[in-house]
Amino acid sequence: MIENNTGPDEAPDQSRVSNNITEEWCDAKPAVIPEPTPWPMVLALAATIAAWGILTSWVFVVVGLLLSALSLFQWIEEMRK
Repeated sequence: MIENNTGPDEAPDQSRVSNNITEEWCDAKPAVIPEPTPWPMVLALAATIAAWGILTSWVFVVVGLLLSALSLFQWIEEMRK
């Protein structure tokens, strides 16, 4: 912790500055960005098909749910690699 017992024009005494800042400081780790994948788009399409199926036919609901399950499985598998 820095104690500032000096006036507004004076710099703080460096002997009062705690060394915890340098001890706790570490290099930033690089961000890990996953590879692009089409599965989120396929999941959105599957949800759209399933929602459209609610209005039209149960067949589209089943196709949308199956496609949703497939895309979720594939997306999770890619993230695990």
